[in-house]
Amino acid sequence: MALAAPGRMGDGGHFLRVQRLLLGVKRVPFRLPELIEALAQNQLVFIVEGEKDVSNCRNVLGAPATCNPMGAGKWPKMAADLNPYFTEADVVVIADHHQAGHDHAQEVAMISAPPLRAPALARLTSWNTYGGSRRMR
Repeated sequence: MALAAPGRMGDGGHFLRVQRLLLGVKRVPFRLPELIEALAQNQLVFIVEGEKDVSNCRNVLGAPATCNPMGAGKWPKMAADLNPYFTEADVVVIADHHQAGHDHAQEVAMISAPPLRAPALARLTSWNTYGGSRRMR
């Protein structure tokens, strides 16, 4: 197992070393076993921006959710690994409520083949923090 030694704070070297270590490693959606089970049952799946939103979607809504590894803007670089999981899926992409989140959701929705549904403009974690529940209005 290879480990990346962290560089000085702010030098960007740590991230680049980790990127090099991951060359050739297949990227998979977060919580893959649960995603595969949900897809096998033809459940609607939510693609959100991060792990915290995946947990909130599952814990608050009881809905299957996933995200790509390494954060917003990375789906295009991982599309060959990620897209095959969603070819027959009924998926909704939920964007974080900021420009980077909107851009990420658009990338995820458009780069998929066939393109996924248009993203909903929401911040799931914020909705949950301010009293959101399963009953949506």
